[in-house]
Amino acid sequence: MYPCFLFGVVLHNNLNFIKKYTTVIIPITGILFLLMLLFWDEKFWTFPMKTIRIGIQTMTYYCYTGYRILIGLIGTLFFISLFIYSFSRIEISSHIKTVCNWGQETLGIYLLQTFLLEMLLPRFVNFDGINFILFNFIVTPIVSLIILAICLKLINFIRKSSLLSFLLLGKKYGKKF
Repeated sequence: MYPCFLFGVVLHNNLNFIKKYTTVIIPITGILFLLMLLFWDEKFWTFPMKTIRIGIQTMTYYCYTGYRILIGLIGTLFFISLFIYSFSRIEISSHIKTVCNWGQETLGIYLLQTFLLEMLLPRFVNFDGINFILFNFIVTPIVSLIILAICLKLINFIRKSSLLSFLLLGKKYGKKF
C-alpha cells in the first residue's frame, strides 16, 4: 500500500502536468494496462506472498509483487487521466455530482467492501469455474457495482447513529451519543 500512497502524492503534486498531457497519457497507460491485464492470472492471487525463500523463490516473489504494484499504478494513472480528460469536456450534471460525492465515502466503502468481498461473499459464491477473461471484464465490474450500491446504502444506514458513523466513517452524523 505504501508505494501506492507515494504514487498518489506524486500524482497530486504533478496534477497540472497530467492535465496538460492527458491525450498522451491515456493511450499509453491504457494499452499498457490492458496488456498487463492479459498476463494477469490466478498465480497473482494464490502465490504465497508471505513466504520468502532463498534463491529462485525470492526472485519470483519480488517479480510477482512488482507486477502487482506496477499494474495497479498504471491502471490508476490511466483511469485518473481518463476521468480528468472526460470531466474537463462535459457539463457536470446532477448525476455526475452524485457519483463524485461518493468519493467522500471512501473510508466507509473500503471498510464495508472488505467485509462483503473478503468475508461474506466467498461463503456464498464461488467464481472458480468462470473463464478468466469473462470474470475480469464482465463479472468483476458487475459485482463491483452491486457491492458499491450495497456499501452506499449501508453508509446511509450507519449515518443514522452518531457513534457508528464516527467509529466507521470518521464523521459525526445522526443523533449525538
